[in-house]
Amino acid sequence: MASKKHGYIKSFLNNATKTMDDALDQGIRKADGLLDEAVDLGKITADEAKRISKDVRKHAEEKGKKLKIDKKVSAAKGIIHNKSNTLDVLAKLGELRTSGVITEEEFLEKKKKLLDQI
Repeated sequence: MASKKHGYIKSFLNNATKTMDDALDQGIRKADGLLDEAVDLGKITADEAKRISKDVRKHAEEKGKKLKIDKKVSAAKGIIHNKSNTLDVLAKLGELRTSGVITEEEFLEKKKKLLDQI
């Protein structure tokens, strides 16, 4: 009877080992599949991030160009405004010179300073 028990235990252990090996193989296959899916997803994500980065960079460049243009337009408006103000000041200086409030030399000095600022 001892040999029958020994045979049952040996059979049980063999079956347990086979079941455990099958489960381990199945787990490894499943893990490999999940890893492959993760790698594929990572590639897709990296490609999408690259595309988005390119779009953002392009948008930033366009914005930068627009800002440069806006700054140039602002500067041009400022120059026009300054010229307009300068002309107004020159007209007033001319009136002061004509009325004798300032001398010809003072007028020419102020005129030169104003024109140098443009």
